[in-house]
Amino acid sequence: MSDNNLVQGKKVVAGEWTIARVKNSLPRESREYHEAYFSEDRRNIFYTRVAEIQNLIEAESWCLKPPKLNKVVCSFFLRDKGVTRVRRVFGLLLQTCLPHARPIGRNGEKIRDLSIKSNPPRIFAAITEEEARQLERQYRCKFCWIDPGALVYYNIPENMSELLRVLEFAYNKHREN
Repeated sequence: MSDNNLVQGKKVVAGEWTIARVKNSLPRESREYHEAYFSEDRRNIFYTRVAEIQNLIEAESWCLKPPKLNKVVCSFFLRDKGVTRVRRVFGLLLQTCLPHARPIGRNGEKIRDLSIKSNPPRIFAAITEEEARQLERQYRCKFCWIDPGALVYYNIPENMSELLRVLEFAYNKHREN
């Protein structure tokens, strides 16, 4: 992560979360899986964005647990306040089309299972399609597809500030519930 990454006009301080820290936080079997099945470029995009989002979480003082990484997904959960239901707020997907997923495109059509190599990692938010369309109208946060589990997927932008409103909305939505 470079020192000149900006999120909502704020400089994200490098040093807290980096590619190396993300890699080191992975279980060994997940790290080996990533190295075996994904290109270095793809892994670095994923690890960089995980670090940027975690640094954003810390800069905004959001009460989320450290990232939970596994073989194909990194999820950010609310801190448990004694509530039995843990809520995933948003995350990143390394493998874009999971075998059990039946993603639905912007126009309601099912998306065929696309090659992992041809699709970049995606950011997802636990919001509804209606909420995603509203955010798109208000802030031009264009989503690429949804799945029936109420997750909305976005392409990973060059500048994370483009999706800050989506992440902030998802965080506030789940924090208040």
